[in-house]
Amino acid sequence: MANLNATVRRRNGEVGDLRLEVAAASDRGRVRERNEDFFAYYVPGDRARLADYGSLFCVADGVGGHAAGEVASAEAANVLLQEYYFAPLRHRPEQRLRRAFQSVAVHVFSLGDYHSDFHNMQTTLTALLLRGKRYWVGHVGDAKCYHVRAGRVRQLTRDHSLAAQMRGLGMLGAEEARSHPGRHVLMRSVGVDPLVRPDMTGGATQPGDVFALVTDGVMDYVTPADLAGLLVPTDLEAGVLRAVATANARGGGDNLTVMAVAIGEDAGA
Repeated sequence: MANLNATVRRRNGEVGDLRLEVAAASDRGRVRERNEDFFAYYVPGDRARLADYGSLFCVADGVGGHAAGEVASAEAANVLLQEYYFAPLRHRPEQRLRRAFQSVAVHVFSLGDYHSDFHNMQTTLTALLLRGKRYWVGHVGDAKCYHVRAGRVRQLTRDHSLAAQMRGLGMLGAEEARSHPGRHVLMRSVGVDPLVRPDMTGGATQPGDVFALVTDGVMDYVTPADLAGLLVPTDLEAGVLRAVATANARGGGDNLTVMAVAIGEDAGA
């Protein structure tokens, strides 16, 4: 299994002691020939930059069946980080994140428009920004961001899928939507429209919080409750690897990616 994990600890005098645990794993699964998922994150080592911009984490899932999905996901994640950290500080964090998403949409669409090898390439993109004692989530597609606090899990994103739309209209119940074929039919993705707008949400963090960015292939086999039980802050790396391994053992019908971020008990951010 291909995996990457890292532990990041930084101190920032303006926001107190910042302690983040980061672990991520990605696997192509048992069916797909290649892995079109991609994840990336950046925690500034400079104290002033950390206080100004915060830390940004993202996962992207190249849309299956479309050209160059692995290119689209990598481009989306890397351009998001670049655009966010080069944005002027006069804008608020959520504005910088929204504008970064908009730049990504134009970039991926333009690549597909100008290069025949990349025609119609698409990807999902879900990002978590942590700054001070706040978080923001930007989202396009059906990768998910979960927030685990005191053992309770909450999904912070709304899937942009046909099944989710049908559920919102009262045409499907929760369990029906979970298994409906339309759960993999995207109604919004990065690459199909240069003006695609991300969903944005935010809130306050607490020490002990865990955030999980997860591609849809994992959640075909792992429930949110399963995920909350696996992602223990004291052993985040093992939990991430177990989540991917569990999804593989139960079928592994798609690419599988989990990135988890835990805010340490002594954190001030």
